[in-house]
Amino acid sequence: MRLHGERPSALGLTGAAIAACTVWDAHSINVIGMPPVLYFAAGCVVQSALLTPYALAYLLVLFTMRTTPVGVVAPVRELSIVPGEPHPVRRLVGATIVLCGIAAIALG
Repeated sequence: MRLHGERPSALGLTGAAIAACTVWDAHSINVIGMPPVLYFAAGCVVQSALLTPYALAYLLVLFTMRTTPVGVVAPVRELSIVPGEPHPVRRLVGATIVLCGIAAIALG
C-alpha cells in the first residue's frame, strides 16, 4: 500500500514507532504509576534537550541577522538544507545553486 509516494517500509516503521510509543506510554502511566502531568512534563524536558542544538543554531542565525544584512545570512543559512538531501545528484545541484547565490552576493 502506498500513500503519496511513500515506501511501504517507511509506513511500517512509522506504524511500529507509534505502537512502541503507545505501549511505553501505557506502561509508564499504568505499571510504573507515573502521574500523567509529570510524565508529559518529563517528555517535554527530554524533547527540549534533544532539540537544543537546533534551537541554538536558529538563535545564532537570528542574532547574526541583527548585525549582518539578511542578504548575506540567507544564502549561508540555505547551506544547512543541502546535506539533508538524500539524492547525490540533487545534493550536488543544490550545493552548486547555493554556492552561485553566495558568489553573486559577494560580487554584487
